Amino acid sequence: MDQPTRGQTYSCANSYRFDHLSESPIVPNWDKMHNAIVKSFCSCDLILSRIHSLSDICEKMNYKSDFNQELYAYGLSNTISSFFQAYPSAASLSRSSVQVSAGGKTQVATLFSSILLILVLYFIGPLFYSVPNCCLSAIIVVALKGMFVQAVELKYLCKYSLWDFVSGA
Repeated sequence: MDQPTRGQTYSCANSYRFDHLSESPIVPNWDKMHNAIVKSFCSCDLILSRIHSLSDICEKMNYKSDFNQELYAYGLSNTISSFFQAYPSAASLSRSSVQVSAGGKTQVATLFSSILLILVLYFIGPLFYSVPNCCLSAIIVVALKGMFVQAVELKYLCKYSLWDFVSGA
């Protein structure tokens, strides 16, 4: 059986280019702004829901978190970073929920998980070169099993409230 493989994979050190950092800031092209408005509202909605979910996690952990201050901070950082052609910043809900379920309570746990992630990407990333695509797909499906189980709840959500169903889907 000749299964297709992922092809050439790069380690973390080779996949990112930093030659654009020496360029000066670029003002966005306002003529094409109407094309980006809808996409930016979708991105804003995703970031807003992530921040709200993380503020709920903060309440469960008895941390003080001001939702409006978080929105101002993300808005300012994304506005400034847009002039440098950067990706919009957003909270990582998956890493935060894994950290909470693992019992991490301080920023040292976040530092440890970030270092572990960098090491995995740097050293284990090139090992996925010969792994067939079907195996990588199976790994992703198993990792997202909990999310697929939650999709069953959408049927009940549709019966309960149509607006909650639309926002949940």
